[in-house]
Amino acid sequence: DSPHSLALSRSDVADVHDEWVPNPALPVDTSSHLHVTLWPMPLGLPGSFSAGIAGDVPLDQLWLAGASFSRYQWTDSYSWQTFGVQASRTFVVSGAGDTGRHAAAGIRLRYSQENVGAEYLPLTDIGVDLGASMDLFPKLTLAAAVTHLVSLYNNYGDSVEDRVAWLGLSYRPTNDLTIDAAFESSADASAAFH
Repeated sequence: DSPHSLALSRSDVADVHDEWVPNPALPVDTSSHLHVTLWPMPLGLPGSFSAGIAGDVPLDQLWLAGASFSRYQWTDSYSWQTFGVQASRTFVVSGAGDTGRHAAAGIRLRYSQENVGAEYLPLTDIGVDLGASMDLFPKLTLAAAVTHLVSLYNNYGDSVEDRVAWLGLSYRPTNDLTIDAAFESSADASAAFH
């Protein structure tokens, strides 16, 4: 999870400045291209930490490649880590510059591993995420994504993650303020609004 997601009570939303959102069509903040996070004792749980690093590389004006790694650990009892590589392409819908509208589509290949103590083998999973975003207006973006659309491999015959669908909006009234909202839906839970 990203700092933005955790600040919104673990809400993953359509925010173009957040590299760990579930939508691979959304790039990281183009002013830095590299983000690192470390959060000792997330949720106040002693002996735990959450850390991650993510970055992207513009291949040209339209294509973007990226990679991310994150890990959560609680003592020696439990850990979860994920590594992903992704590519996305931006399309000009209309206009140019700050007043222009754009769309993007992306795909991410993600490896996840869950460890529960030293007595058990880790659960591993390789899956594919798909996403798209489109500026409805220059400051309002609609985004949709499906995480874990396909499981390419898992070592126990059962996926570590469930397929989850996301539909979100991001409104940027100023450069320093973004207002996000999202619907989340999965097979094992009812739809939720964040």
